[in-house]
Amino acid sequence: MNSYIDHALLINQSYHHWTGKYLISTVAPDVLEKLNTSNFAVVSHGLESPPIFNYGNLLALQVFEYSIEEFIRLPSRESAKSAHRDERAMMFEKLAISGYDDSYSGVRVTSSGREFVMENAEVWTLVDPMGRVHGHAAKFSDWHYL
Repeated sequence: MNSYIDHALLINQSYHHWTGKYLISTVAPDVLEKLNTSNFAVVSHGLESPPIFNYGNLLALQVFEYSIEEFIRLPSRESAKSAHRDERAMMFEKLAISGYDDSYSGVRVTSSGREFVMENAEVWTLVDPMGRVHGHAAKFSDWHYL
């Protein structure tokens, strides 16, 4: 199995771990295609310091205005202007305790510098079946450009 399919499975299974539901109700290898073309945006980053985005589905790439090649080199903190990074840091502190939040809202910035607000986003810790943490993911379908 390739690493993209494995990562899509990790995103889907981690979401199930925290919510009892699956983002995509299918199995490998279809989970990657279905996640890529879903009607909600999904992004994830790893555990590097600073964390780097390692996935964005087609809708997320459209919203953030990046190609996949550009996006997976972007430190995730750079998706928020410095004035909005405190709210993002508080969200990660909450995730360290609970692993999941279904009510995150925040301002993000596109590659061209346009700001947008994502509301009612779900964010969760990526955790494998052995309990090892691999990063974080977010899902949002409610956003508007400022």
